Amino acid sequence: MSTFLFGSEENVRYLVNTISDGKEALYPFYRFPGNEGGISFINQETAKTKPANLIGEPVYPVTLKEILDSITTDTVIIKIDVEGSECVALTPYLTQPIKKKNIPYFLMEWTYIFQNIDDCCPGISTLIKGFLDSGYYAVEVTTLQRVNMTEPQNWDNILWVHNEAFRQF
Repeated sequence: MSTFLFGSEENVRYLVNTISDGKEALYPFYRFPGNEGGISFINQETAKTKPANLIGEPVYPVTLKEILDSITTDTVIIKIDVEGSECVALTPYLTQPIKKKNIPYFLMEWTYIFQNIDDCCPGISTLIKGFLDSGYYAVEVTTLQRVNMTEPQNWDNILWVHNEAFRQF
């Protein structure tokens, strides 16, 4: 709605997909039934351990590479909120040596990632290393101050900023 109010909707592309590192069917888990934004996507094995009335029909994810390949611009800014599954969504991209798109910023909630709820982000250290090795540093959104890299358990909403971000604009 804000893009419409500011007249910038032609510069924004909303993609409504579940995202993962593969094609395995994922099941929506309505952890908080009254919060549509709090849906997690879990594999079949994990879904079997949850109350059946809180599990939806399977969906088939796309990868970040597929999303990026569908975008025609060279520069992409990503705001991702996949309820703690950012490790599986982002790590394959961050760990590849050649990146085809310029992504100066990644904005994400950090709490669920760090808590590793439903084992959605077991590779948090690999995710952090992927960002660092790709030339990013993390800042806290509310203060825009760099975070203490030794205390990811204290992070909240994080903006990963590429070292070249300010030179590009």
